[in-house]
Parts: sequence; structure tokens; C-alpha cells
Amino acid sequence: MGPGVPPEGFLLSAPPPPPAHFLLQEKGECHFFNGTRRVRYLFRNFYDRQEISRFDSARGEFEAVTPLGQPDVDKWNSDKAVVQYKKASVDRFCRHNYETAKTGQMVGRRAKPQSPLFTPFRKARSGGGAPFTSGAFGILG
Repeated sequence: MGPGVPPEGFLLSAPPPPPAHFLLQEKGECHFFNGTRRVRYLFRNFYDRQEISRFDSARGEFEAVTPLGQPDVDKWNSDKAVVQYKKASVDRFCRHNYETAKTGQMVGRRAKPQSPLFTPFRKARSGGGAPFTSGAFGILG
């Protein structure tokens, strides 16, 4: 019996199957301070709407938020190429997108909106309030 071969009678079991419905998300965030002079990049991993791990460019490494994220964090931090790739995301992802948005005049624009915000819903006849939704998108610098 060589190395890596389980002893006789040792039962190997497969991991349990994942649940029928689950949510796995990754989210990249860029936080700009004083234009692009100081940029913080966060890469966050979520499982079932709970953050389990993240890469924070201010720390320069992955960190586990919950025990579920610890095995991945240990693997990623042990691979220097993966850590360097994420560190480079500040320039490759954040600063690049900031400059692209600035060229398209999304950054630094101070003009008032062309159309007023309004609710597409009517007030209920009983005098009760109606839901209101609005949104604003862009990069703040």
C-alpha cells in the first residue's frame, strides 16, 4: 500500500450533495477617496445571502468572515499568484473603470437631472401612502 492510498476497510464517502436551491454570489466593490489617489478594492463572496469571505486591498489578503469561508481563504492566501492578481485589481478594475466613467462624464458631473423624480404609483383612495421607488447610478469620486 503506497502513500495516499487509504487502509483496508477505510470507507471513503462523497460529500453531501448541495441543497436543491442555494445562492452563491461574488461582488467586486471599488471605494474611491480623493479621486483615484486612494482606492480600496473589496471582493466579497456570499453563500445564501451571507458574506463568507472577502479580499480587502487595504489588508492585501483574503479573510474569512465565517468558518464556511476559511478553507477557501487558506487555499487562496497560500497561492501568491492569486493574491497578486487580486492586489492588481485596484488598477485593472477600479482605476480603469473610474477613468472610463470619467471620460464618459459620469464622474464629477454636477448638473441637475433632466427629468424630475416621480412615483409611478397613484395614492390609494383611502388616503394611505403609496410606495415610492427611485434610483441613482454612477461612480462617486
